[in-house]
Amino acid sequence: MHLTAIDRGTIVIGEPLTGQRSTVTVAAGATLTLGGGLGGAFPEPEFPGGPQVSKGKLFIQPGSKLVIERGGTLEIKQGAEIVIEGPSAELIIRGDLVIRPGATFQWAGINGGMLT
Repeated sequence: MHLTAIDRGTIVIGEPLTGQRSTVTVAAGATLTLGGGLGGAFPEPEFPGGPQVSKGKLFIQPGSKLVIERGGTLEIKQGAEIVIEGPSAELIIRGDLVIRPGATFQWAGINGGMLT
């Protein structure tokens, strides 16, 4: 399986209005790809005044999880955004993390925040 969020695509894990918690697991042999690099059908600035990129966004809501199992892959391309909403939301990487050229992976918050 290959799941992607590019060209303004958005994946939301959990439901903040109802408080429903969810877990999405990327199992061995599967890949979740976020972002798509320069261009795309709906390019946006990567940051104010920055290059136009094809964004893909992932939101992990409170109490929810994204688990990348051993043999599974999280691929981050330029323009990807991961938003972890609060201290009870989790991103667990046991498998492979692939950061493509031009992409960044940084922690920007405590008790929830954005990884870009």
